[in-house]
Amino acid sequence: GALTSYIVGACALLFILEITSALGAGGSNGFEALMNVPAEILFQMGARSGIMIGRGEWWRLFVPVFLHGGILHILFNGMALVQVGPLAEQAYGRSRFLIIFIVSGVMGNVLGVFLNDPRGVGIGASGALFGLIGAAGLYGHRRGDTFGLMIRRVMVQWGLYALVFGFLMHADNAAHIGGLVSGVVLSFLVGDAERHSPLDRIW
Repeated sequence: GALTSYIVGACALLFILEITSALGAGGSNGFEALMNVPAEILFQMGARSGIMIGRGEWWRLFVPVFLHGGILHILFNGMALVQVGPLAEQAYGRSRFLIIFIVSGVMGNVLGVFLNDPRGVGIGASGALFGLIGAAGLYGHRRGDTFGLMIRRVMVQWGLYALVFGFLMHADNAAHIGGLVSGVVLSFLVGDAERHSPLDRIW
């Protein structure tokens, strides 16, 4: 889907900016920056920080959705988004899809603020990705036909892949849970492209 492509493109452009900033700051070579972007660079670019959010920098709940900590991180999330995003776009339409993606990412960061060390930084699209997985999987389950069951199967598979990858990478499970729960709740609130909801006038 078009929105999925824009989101992946935005993540890629910001990752290039992260690497450029890391090299410009010195202290790490290109390979080191690719594998593990320095925390201070991520912080400067808007990573989630419980301390700074507590001081009023609420944009740090939104911006981190598009930031990534290394090449493996962005490659996995990018591949997952390319697989999950178009199905979710088709199921919910562009406006609903965008709301699910953004709100799930933000709510994942909100839960991450409460459950993680406020001195640390958090980044990544995986909370928003889990929101899409939950919403699209529920859509497929509700639909119940061959296409719907295929969507549900794909979402379960990617959910398991993301959990395993997150475990191996010591990812922010609080953000994953917050995103998944948000996606499921939003699935009921917004309706899908074929089903009316109380919020239809907004769309």
